[in-house]
Amino acid sequence: MCDILQEYEKQEKHFVYWKEAMRANFLGEGKPYGREEFDKFLGEYDVGSNKSVSNRRRIANQTTSQALADVPCSMFVEDLLKAYPDAKVILTHRDPASWYASMHKTMFEWWSRPSFKLIAWLDGKNLRKLMGMMVTYLNLAFGEDWNDAETVKQRYLDHYEHVRRVVPQERLFEFQQPFEWKPLGDFLDVKVPEGAFPRLNSTDDLSSLFKYKRLQGLTRLAQNAAITVLPLVAAYGGYVWYKGWKPTLAKR
Repeated sequence: MCDILQEYEKQEKHFVYWKEAMRANFLGEGKPYGREEFDKFLGEYDVGSNKSVSNRRRIANQTTSQALADVPCSMFVEDLLKAYPDAKVILTHRDPASWYASMHKTMFEWWSRPSFKLIAWLDGKNLRKLMGMMVTYLNLAFGEDWNDAETVKQRYLDHYEHVRRVVPQERLFEFQQPFEWKPLGDFLDVKVPEGAFPRLNSTDDLSSLFKYKRLQGLTRLAQNAAITVLPLVAAYGGYVWYKGWKPTLAKR
């Protein structure tokens, strides 16, 4: 999720493949995603075993741990464990009520706005694909009525139980507040960073992100309109000149 919200060149394949994977694995539309299919866009995150990663990239990352985080990959815990059997799973705990309040003000609100939907539909290059992926995820994960708080929160809790059922205990770490580096570092067997544990993606952060995405979409629409309209204006101006001014100048 960090990559697809920041690195433009990676966005499209993630939007397309995650949506395709959800429809295949949960709706029975197409070949289910396994290791071969996931590797098309996730192989580079498995630095240790993916031969397609360049040597320079491999060397640069040999001392770091790469991970999948957030959505929609959280839906694919069982499928990803089968595809990448040496992976570890971190289940982050959060109060369902505060989580729903944040989701209602961010994800649910923005993806439900008619104006945002219209901009996304018109901006086929980017925002429409992002919305297609996210709405598919939200409907599958929580049902189509995102205002049904009790159902949504119950599905959130059901996800915790599902993860506990499918992930072997020795590969699962339930990360609970207060969030601190040491227990996480111990589980991953990596050096603990200095400084306090960060807090990212607050409600305000996400709202700002969606506003930025809306602005990006509007900017691209304006650019596309300019590219389309300006040649027409120029052509019309030439036609007017040819039919009107040119004969007048010729008489002089």
